[in-house]
Amino acid sequence: MVFACCDDGRPEVVGSAIVALGHLADHRGLPVILGHVGDPSSEVRFAAAFALPSVAGDPPADEAVTALISLTGDPDPEVRDWATMGLTSLEADGDAVREALVARLADEEGDVAGEALVGLALRQDPRALAPLLAWLENDPGNIIIEAAAALGAAEALPALQRLKSTGWQERDSWPSILDEAIDACSRRPGERDC
Repeated sequence: MVFACCDDGRPEVVGSAIVALGHLADHRGLPVILGHVGDPSSEVRFAAAFALPSVAGDPPADEAVTALISLTGDPDPEVRDWATMGLTSLEADGDAVREALVARLADEEGDVAGEALVGLALRQDPRALAPLLAWLENDPGNIIIEAAAALGAAEALPALQRLKSTGWQERDSWPSILDEAIDACSRRPGERDC
């Protein structure tokens, strides 16, 4: 039934069916979702960006990674946001993944740039450090602090400690992330959590 709805033709029905396939997290939905990545409707492309990480498989199928990379450059900011977040969440790496994330660092819409920064930090890409330090000097949200925790760069420690001393944690919805970032940036290179 869900698969049949993906051929309905009405964007709201197709989008809902694709989201449902994502919630089912069944790898068999991948070919159907891939068929809608280039849909003219941003609603359908958004649904594809949302669902792809859940049906990509483990390890993720190359086609799913390629589709998410494509969607990170979508004209619709919500599609870019979810595609970038989805790409970040996958256990996928390589030049194409990293270049797609680097390309989103300058995105001015929503959390797209922050999601890209987290993706690069999780992959320990050195290109994450300069933008991270720049964003830490402003009034960063928790996604930037999450990137600092993922990167674990000692260079970020002074800015993180300054945020702690000014009460950043008291106004954020995820206050423990600052302590996690400070801890990660305080470790010596090669030192890990037990």
